[in-house]
Amino acid sequence: MVNVDNNSLLEGKKAFVFDCDGTLVYFKIDIISARRDVIGILVKYGAPESILSLDQSIVKMVEKSILIIRSQDDSGSKILSMLKEVDEAVEKYEIEAAHKTSPIPGAIELLRKLKNKGFKLGIFTFNKSSVVNFLLNRIGVRSLFDVVVARDDVERPKPDSCHLSKTLSLLGVTAEEAIVVGDHPNDIISARSVGAKSIGVLSSGHSVDELKSAGADLVLKDVSLIVPELLAK
Repeated sequence: MVNVDNNSLLEGKKAFVFDCDGTLVYFKIDIISARRDVIGILVKYGAPESILSLDQSIVKMVEKSILIIRSQDDSGSKILSMLKEVDEAVEKYEIEAAHKTSPIPGAIELLRKLKNKGFKLGIFTFNKSSVVNFLLNRIGVRSLFDVVVARDDVERPKPDSCHLSKTLSLLGVTAEEAIVVGDHPNDIISARSVGAKSIGVLSSGHSVDELKSAGADLVLKDVSLIVPELLAK
């Protein structure tokens, strides 16, 4: 499952940037209920129910709804109000999940090992800042991270490159000095878009092929294996 030599992957690196959900923690959000609530909001603002589905991601449904509503109302105020309601609805489910989630086995040990080795640590997550900071404090690892950049900390969250670029900038490292770790192809795409190396993990169900196709330099079962793969010496 290795695309590059492990020693060269770590060469010159000063920081690790992690996704959170599915990478460091098992985040069991009630996604169907969240999508159902979001559909209700989007329809209220004028999106046709026929283009929305519980099988679609919230991001995709919102993107499609914006295109339609923008064609009906060019002031932008309607879209801003809609996005605010969607954000509040999703945050409710995120907070509920944050109270119940648990770290992936070996994740906390990995973070401490990296910190002891002198690496800077960052998070870039699609969760809201209030949620991710609560979660990290709850499991006792917030102090290990130098930077946490949530979806509401950037204008355009991942996979847009600005999310990861801001995280790297706040860490004070270049893309070439960082390794990005994530469970979703969007995490890997983000790394590739700024020229950073990446490690894909299989802890949330995405396949080796999906992560490799997105550009992962290394694919592992979960984050606990980063230590034996890269830091054995």
